[in-house]
This record gives sequence, C-alpha cells and structure tokens, in this order.
Amino acid sequence: MASNHQSTERDTQPSVQRLLNLTDGVVAIAITLLVLDLKIPVVNSITNIHSASQLWHQLSIQQAQYISYLISFYVIALFWVIHHRILKDIVGHSSGLSVVNFFFLFTISVMPFSSNLLGRFPENPTALTIFAVNLILAEITLLAISAFAVWKHLNSSRTSPVETLRRQIVAYGVIIVLTSSIVVAWAYPRRAADVWFLIILVPFVVNRFLAKRFGDQALENQGL
Repeated sequence: MASNHQSTERDTQPSVQRLLNLTDGVVAIAITLLVLDLKIPVVNSITNIHSASQLWHQLSIQQAQYISYLISFYVIALFWVIHHRILKDIVGHSSGLSVVNFFFLFTISVMPFSSNLLGRFPENPTALTIFAVNLILAEITLLAISAFAVWKHLNSSRTSPVETLRRQIVAYGVIIVLTSSIVVAWAYPRRAADVWFLIILVPFVVNRFLAKRFGDQALENQGL
C-alpha cells in the first residue's frame, strides 16, 4: 500500500522534461524582454539626424544599454546551457526539484529588470550591485539544483565525476568574478562592467585546468 502511494506521488510530480520546457519558455521571454529595452534614438525638432555620424553619435550615447544587453544575453544563454546539462543527467524527479527550479526561474525572470536598471544607470554602484547579485543568485540556484539531484540520487549512472567537478568549478569561478565586480563597482564604478567580461573566460580556463589534470580524453568523452 505504501509502495503504491509513493508511486502515485512520484507520478503526479512534474517530469524533468516538463521542467525543461517551462525553463525554455521563461528564458525565451526573458531574452525577448531584454531586446525590448533597447531604445531607438528619439528624433525631435531639436535632434535631427541627417548623417551617419550623427546617428552613430546618438547610438553611442546609449552604449551602456547595449553593453548590459550583450552581457545579460550571454549570461542567460550560459545559464540555460548549464541548466539543460544538469537536468538532462537527471532521471528521477521530486517536488523539491521543482521548487529549486522555480527559484532559478525567478532569478532569470527578474534579469530584464536588473539589466534595464544597469543600462539606465551604468555608473551607479547600486545598479551595478543589483545586477551582479541577480547573476550570483542565478548561479547559486544552479548549484542548488545540481546538489539536490546528487542528494536525492536523481542523477543517471552516466554522469561523470569530472563533469560534476567542472560544473562546480565554473559556478564558483563565475561567483568569484561577480563578487569582485561588486567590490570594484563601489571603488571604480566605470570599471565594474569590464570585470564581467571575465565570465566569458571562466569556462575556457576551467577546461584547460581539467585537461591538464585528467587528460584531454576525459574531457572529450564528456563533450567538454
């Protein structure tokens, strides 16, 4: 009787594929909202754009918004890839997994707001901090999803320890970069965004480190 109850309970929980589909939808909406925040230069009786140089000047005024859009787009795409890799290795499901996944979706859903805030106030330490904290929380929730899957023994047998280690190191590396950017934001606000570009280098540095430690073949087998 208890076995039938547990089986029914598991069957009523959303499957991993449904969690992936839901996440895909939220990510697609978040990316769409990001681009909607990019504004076309306003032309009025005072600002008349007649040449390419004038239009370029008007666009350059809003370069902070473009930079925040590129960073946000890249980070959301990176989170989406990592999220899919984590859930693709999960063969079981539980209500706890759904709860943790919703925390991740929350951090993604508010990213258009924090990105737009950064685009409007690119040199404000508070705006820089809010954006960085948003990304840190998203990274922490990904770590939580992975840790929950290990704790509940939901991972498939093909999940490699090397791949798990790689995900953890990349996550911690991104968190360190983002935390450093907060410190820089309050000391040198104009340089904080430059620190974020280091996020792009984190996966490559981690891959090189693991290749030297475990060999290129071990990474190739895991699609790294």
